[in-house]
Amino acid sequence: MKTENLDRYFASQFDKGIAGCSFAMMLHGKLVYENYSGYADIEAKKPITPDTMFRMYSMTKLFTCTALLQLYEKGLFNLADPLYKYLPEFRSMQVAVHRPNGIVELEEARNPILVENIMSMTSGLTYDNAPDYASREFHRILGELTAQSLNYTTEQYVKAAAKAPLAFEPGTHWRYGTSHEVVGRLVEVLSGERFSDYVDRHIFKPLGMNDTAFRFPKEVRDERLAKFYDYKNGVFTVNDREDRLYEPDALMDRGGAGAISTLGDYLKFAEALRRGGTSAEGVRILAPETVRLYASDRLTPAQRKDFDWLHMRCYGYGLGVRVMTDPWMDGGVMGEFGWTGKAGTMVYIDPATGLSAVYMEQAAPSLEPDHLPQVRNLIYTAIS
Repeated sequence: MKTENLDRYFASQFDKGIAGCSFAMMLHGKLVYENYSGYADIEAKKPITPDTMFRMYSMTKLFTCTALLQLYEKGLFNLADPLYKYLPEFRSMQVAVHRPNGIVELEEARNPILVENIMSMTSGLTYDNAPDYASREFHRILGELTAQSLNYTTEQYVKAAAKAPLAFEPGTHWRYGTSHEVVGRLVEVLSGERFSDYVDRHIFKPLGMNDTAFRFPKEVRDERLAKFYDYKNGVFTVNDREDRLYEPDALMDRGGAGAISTLGDYLKFAEALRRGGTSAEGVRILAPETVRLYASDRLTPAQRKDFDWLHMRCYGYGLGVRVMTDPWMDGGVMGEFGWTGKAGTMVYIDPATGLSAVYMEQAAPSLEPDHLPQVRNLIYTAIS
């Protein structure tokens, strides 16, 4: 295997504004490469090591959708079920309709949000950081919630999200939003357990992911969690604005963004999915048929127009993961799937090649549009 280009690439990240990074990949069940570069803490000169913990942000979504699919396998719901069957706050939704004259009107949704929609980001639910009316209203409603308390539950958050208008009629478009927080709440309702407890008991502990959780004591985070750095004009600045969400007493389990993990732990999870849902040790978290369902492109032609991030141009979207559909556009292999996180984490899972790989960093901007295709192409060049 030729690793010189990988070595060179990871060693160059500090000059691009990445304090430190780590990367590892497995091929046919064997660890074939790992790299630890730069710092977990620049000021203390603490290097990135195998013990370094990272904020997963949106790579948490894979845990969340896996958890819900476990309950799907138990026959507790169907993908075509209306969401309000389990979460009644979503029974009567309104859609924000933007008229040509600039006026926004609210109309009753013609179709219910389906469980499939919240997994595939076709629900109409949005985040609160976009300029359109639905997002602004969600921001306002969350403001009312946080005015009561900064420490609210997953249930309170999801009920607040249900009060906001949808950005579009369910199932008609694709939009990245808070759908997977709703998935986490659905896991709670169907399982009868707090979401973080369910994931710990049914995914983390069975796979031996002992360094992965939604919350750790402050002393553990201070010792092992890589600092999250903003980088601007050549200057690194610590960004700890969201770290209160990882406190042991935090009430909300953010299914879309809340987990902390290590490189090795996440690689265990990725490898289990690569193997069709069962770890090398024989621990089964999903059936092979469910993994194929999970990682199959579900976008319609209209929805694909919305999934328009340039670095995702060769991908479709499944039940919570990107799915390679056009490898000729940017390299890669048909069927490779995974996702990324706001702080620059990335996972690649390729059953056809027998590959699983994970990259970690904690940086803003994360340079994801460059890193996702570049690291992918370096991987396949190295193993070819």
